[in-house]
Amino acid sequence: MQQHCTEDIFTALSLAFELYSKIYTKYPHFAKRPECLFFQGMVLADEMNMKKEAEEKYNQFAKDYPNHFLAPSIPILIEQLNMTDEEIIASFKK
Repeated sequence: MQQHCTEDIFTALSLAFELYSKIYTKYPHFAKRPECLFFQGMVLADEMNMKKEAEEKYNQFAKDYPNHFLAPSIPILIEQLNMTDEEIIASFKK
């Protein structure tokens, strides 16, 4: 049961990533296009544990959308890619 649930979650996350990617690619004038790129990075980093790929998406976001309201969070997210959950929590307490 646990294995089946884990596979279902991974499948759902893969589908989410794929949908964000398709929207980003196929709809260049979509108002929420920057968020699609941002959330690709989030899914890769937080849910799929694909840190290198997430960093690439985050760097692309920072380059393509430097004035976006989410842009200031990019350096923090990149820094947190190689931190444990405990280290991230401790960084908030500083």
